[in-house]
Amino acid sequence: MHGDVPPPPVAELLGIRLVSVGDGEVVFELEVRPEHANPMGTIQGGVICALADAAMARARGIAANSPLALRLGKAALNESEALPVQEGYAVEQQYTLRLARTADAREALAARREKRAPRFTGR
Repeated sequence: MHGDVPPPPVAELLGIRLVSVGDGEVVFELEVRPEHANPMGTIQGGVICALADAAMARARGIAANSPLALRLGKAALNESEALPVQEGYAVEQQYTLRLARTADAREALAARREKRAPRFTGR
């Protein structure tokens, strides 16, 4: 959905598709096909587990980001959503500058430079 991580091969094999990422939720879709069924005619437990695994992996990836960056990013999207492109871009740039002056932004740069996982504080 964001172009950052390709879906795992099993998601493509089973037909699992990321639909949306929102406030506190990640939505995936699975079109049930005959090959997903078990001998009783219900969906194989492994298919359901693969769907849950995909959702948890995406949620874990989102949660690993700076909470402050996530909040500011959401605020920027909400504020600029209905604006013309140039005005929306100006709003986004204001939020980007605000985020760039935070401890989390400095931590992200330091972690990348030091080749380690960042330790975000939300400041």
